[in-house]
Amino acid sequence: MISLWVVAMIVGTTEPSEVIGLSRENWKPASKARQARVECEFRLEIRRDDPALGNIYFPNSSQPRKGVAEKSWKSGPQTMWLEDLVRVGDRYRFRVDFRTSDGSEAPAGFDRMVLFDGTSSWVKTAKKRLVLRYDGVVPQSGISMDYYGDIIGHPWLKGKATRNTAGDIEEKYDLYDLDPTRYSIIGSENVAGEDCVVLQRAGLDKLWLATRRGGEVAKREWSWTDGGPIKRRITNTDFREVSEDLWMPWKGSMEIFPKNPKNKNDLVGVLRYNILKITIDINDNLLKPDFPVGTVVYDVVRGDQFEFGREKEQMDTAVAKAAGYGPAFRRTPWWRRTSVIVLALLSGIIGVVLALRIRNGG
Repeated sequence: MISLWVVAMIVGTTEPSEVIGLSRENWKPASKARQARVECEFRLEIRRDDPALGNIYFPNSSQPRKGVAEKSWKSGPQTMWLEDLVRVGDRYRFRVDFRTSDGSEAPAGFDRMVLFDGTSSWVKTAKKRLVLRYDGVVPQSGISMDYYGDIIGHPWLKGKATRNTAGDIEEKYDLYDLDPTRYSIIGSENVAGEDCVVLQRAGLDKLWLATRRGGEVAKREWSWTDGGPIKRRITNTDFREVSEDLWMPWKGSMEIFPKNPKNKNDLVGVLRYNILKITIDINDNLLKPDFPVGTVVYDVVRGDQFEFGREKEQMDTAVAKAAGYGPAFRRTPWWRRTSVIVLALLSGIIGVVLALRIRNGG
């Protein structure tokens, strides 16, 4: 570990806020980093029959595991999937495709796409020509994974997602939200060829930030609880400049540890990733609903449905059908309804006048 005066020579400061600020500058809400498309391939290798927090860490285990040796899809020792995330501000499109080591396909419902266009959210599962539409964003249409964002320290998910907190204390995990006053710089190290400043929040979080890569995470150790055992160890490599002064890692891993380890090397599993492509300049059409013509869309809020791409055709058909109804079923035109109301009022007035004249004798 290199001393603090060397750190000051490298980055020009020994203040944690300024070191963390290197990364924060690139990840502001309107920054290019927040308006990108990331296509990433993951491979999960399970080492033991204790998946830490179940499907929180292992998205393929929607049912309790029966053992690592079993070759069924849900409890197989290795799973692969592709995450394709497009985000611009609050809008996003997220697609996940699962695969297994034996080449079998995921059960229906696992592969899915969610889209939020700024007004409505759309959910489509693979192999089904059915899309669910909601007003705004609801839990069913949110981004449930985004493991790349977790690994680089800038997750899409906020709040109480278990893998983004430390046990029950729910400490902030996103680099953009960290409280620098709780961290101290303890030196510098070289991680996989990257010069890093090392920050630590004793007993909870340890960060190796790559000084020549915009202060991005080269390595991180995150604990289960304050003073508790390590929860996961992250290592990022192959940093590439995807935009001016914006560096992102293209390869890396996350070692996952149990809450009650038998020893310091007691791993539950390892999640490895490999970036396929990162796009900064986003085509806005990617954030608009675009499904095959004829796809059935069910509006969950209003309880009706239509075929995507045939809305006008269906409306014209409905109007023509209504025009062909017989008089008993055809809706009365507005002008006729108004005339009836006026005549009814006039009749009432005339009736009142006649009644008064009769009562007054004349």
